[in-house]
Amino acid sequence: MFEEVHSADPQFAAQYDVPFAEAFFLRASENKDSSPDSALDDFKRACQMNPKNFETHFEMGRLLTTIEKYREAILSYQKAIENNPDFPDAHFNLGYLYFRKKAYVLAAEEFETVVKLNPPYLKDAYFNLGLSYLRSGEKKKALRAFQNTLRLDPKDKRVIDLVKGLGKS
Repeated sequence: MFEEVHSADPQFAAQYDVPFAEAFFLRASENKDSSPDSALDDFKRACQMNPKNFETHFEMGRLLTTIEKYREAILSYQKAIENNPDFPDAHFNLGYLYFRKKAYVLAAEEFETVVKLNPPYLKDAYFNLGLSYLRSGEKKKALRAFQNTLRLDPKDKRVIDLVKGLGKS
């Protein structure tokens, strides 16, 4: 029905894009576990109707990550960041995907941004930053990131072991 109204009178229908986008977003959010393909279609519609809504792009990125469509997920997270550069969750998830794709320098850039935004999960951001630096061969930066992780959680055994290992090399 929406498509019929939109094609019949685009100017009239355009005033309803944001409310319709919200409806598609809500339906996608409800259906993402039970019907991911349908939810993805709804997220795409919501993004088309309200392309500035960072949350829709972010949630679509999360769904795309879940169904292992990483290239599309990266684009969704980038769009979310374009619309809200201070949203740490999008930077964190984008960093995670870059890390998975072995783009460690790009991952480190995203985790650096997350650290600057100071989210409640700062320890995880520092840890992932350290791993990204370690994989990209920047051991001094990795050590610094892991030390910051330990500052937030001094008993984290895996980080203690990483710091000891880096101290020996």
